[in-house]
Amino acid sequence: MTEEWLPVSGYEGFYEVSNLGRVRGLDRHIPSGKGEGSTYFVKQVYLRPAKRNGYLFVFLRREAKGRSFAVHRLIAKSFVENTDAKPCVNHIDGIKSNNVSLNLEWCNHSENNLHALRMGLIIRYKGGMNKLAKVSDENRRKVRELRDEGYSSRSLAKMYNVCPQTINVICKESSKYIKSDSNGGGR
Repeated sequence: MTEEWLPVSGYEGFYEVSNLGRVRGLDRHIPSGKGEGSTYFVKQVYLRPAKRNGYLFVFLRREAKGRSFAVHRLIAKSFVENTDAKPCVNHIDGIKSNNVSLNLEWCNHSENNLHALRMGLIIRYKGGMNKLAKVSDENRRKVRELRDEGYSSRSLAKMYNVCPQTINVICKESSKYIKSDSNGGGR
């Protein structure tokens, strides 16, 4: 694949992005602030992105104002067609730093999250394994046992300080989400 360069929208004449995921600043004269009409020359330079949460970011400056941009979004805006006006850019291979245009696609939030789940980039915890769980795995087992003994959802909800709907969900959930250790898992 040969490298192609296109101007960054809003920064034409200042910066360009390539289909291989690189960003460069162009040759230009910048006001020096040492008097009217005084400038200094800046040679073309390839920007070194900073890494934040696995994503690459560059800082673009124009007329004394600067802003940070995610490299993958700059590349996608220039090289990837977005006919459906989708708001997110997805890395097809799941590698956040691989900003080659062929590895990027526009998607909506739901498609982006589903892709991350399928790729194993995010893990969905259920039952007591969820850090937001209100009832530990050990107590979930006890809730099921007490429910089998005839306790109502309302009385169990009062015992465990949750709403009756939570008790109903616990009683319906699969035991595959419950750890088998004797410590009780959850909180």
